[in-house]
Amino acid sequence: MNNISSITDYQILTKCITFSESMLSRFGEESNSKIEYAVILPLYRQIIEQSEGIRMLGKNQLESSTKILARGAFETYLAIQYILKDKRRVKDRATMYYIGYLKNQINHIQSEYDLTDDVNVKENKLKDIEIFKEKVMNIKYRKIREEWERTKKELNKNNHKGEIDKEPKWHSLYKGPKSITQLIGKVNNYQTKHLYSYLSIEAHGYEALNSYEQNRKSVDGNKEMEGIHGEYPELMVTLAAVMLSKVTNTIINELYPQYAQEELRFAKESGVMYKNSH
Repeated sequence: MNNISSITDYQILTKCITFSESMLSRFGEESNSKIEYAVILPLYRQIIEQSEGIRMLGKNQLESSTKILARGAFETYLAIQYILKDKRRVKDRATMYYIGYLKNQINHIQSEYDLTDDVNVKENKLKDIEIFKEKVMNIKYRKIREEWERTKKELNKNNHKGEIDKEPKWHSLYKGPKSITQLIGKVNNYQTKHLYSYLSIEAHGYEALNSYEQNRKSVDGNKEMEGIHGEYPELMVTLAAVMLSKVTNTIINELYPQYAQEELRFAKESGVMYKNSH
């Protein structure tokens, strides 16, 4: 097994997390009510937390769990990069993401409402649903709301009678990417889809049996399972460092250019620029 203290990627990820936390704190101090800031900062916080999770799981050599968390971090990375990719569409895409969040909350609370028989709980859930619906209906989201309904209608036009309509993916509005694979093609390139497929296999549990076979060892002629701690997941730690540093770079370039020089100094000193070039 690899020695964690000698692994440069682990050290770089640690530095990236520390720098990103510092940036997040400073971004938060510069209050801005625009929708793009209200959406991007929570997403940035999320990918920082996911990166810290990858770092800690990697340190404990929990390879399978690291891959599962890396998949979530990759999805957060895609969301941030897609929203900020086109300056002309940042506001619309941030609003699309926000409307998707609100509708997801409504569906989630509705499920909780359906699962309980407690009258008081049901009453509170209905109030919560109305609060989120009011937010969706805000006049300033009218354009995106109408596009959402148009996309939803198109998505469900071939449904059979009685079939429940599906909500569209937030990024599919305005004829955008309809799937994660297509989103990857918009943000990075389609070669990266193989990485996502690789991470998804682990997330869906398909690697459990393969792991079982690979991690058995012979003891007195019999096969016994090894412990849950395996090889240090260097690829996942490297991936986390690259994604976090790229997201930080994008956010600073598009929303907080006043920190560009500070980020450049950090990148040179930490070795992140070298890692990003590969």
